[in-house]
Amino acid sequence: MDVSSAELDFFIQDHGRLASYLILREQILSLAPDAQIKVQKTTISFRAPRPFVYVSLPYRKKISGWPDAVLQISFSSQKAEGHPCVIHSTAIRAGLYTIHALVNKPGTLDDGLLDLIHAALHLRNK
Repeated sequence: MDVSSAELDFFIQDHGRLASYLILREQILSLAPDAQIKVQKTTISFRAPRPFVYVSLPYRKKISGWPDAVLQISFSSQKAEGHPCVIHSTAIRAGLYTIHALVNKPGTLDDGLLDLIHAALHLRNK
């Protein structure tokens, strides 16, 4: 799937994160090759057909110790997750959480995060 102009425009103010996003995008699409991508003002969602992962810029521009090209991903989970990249878990209701994690290696998801996103894909698109 080609990168849309809307995706490129999302990073117009922050070209340094575009390369990271493109690698991340490829990894997410490997889990759901037919996923649709929707670009909004503050987030890019991946849908198959329901949204299962969101990519956004961190809500804080610069945190000490964060790499320059860091991206934030958000997804659903049936439990609070303890992965080292998780920065926040929010309980939505019993058995459903929203997980926010940083992709701290430029553009790459480790196997643990890929597994969590894969679980979110199946949770949201039963």
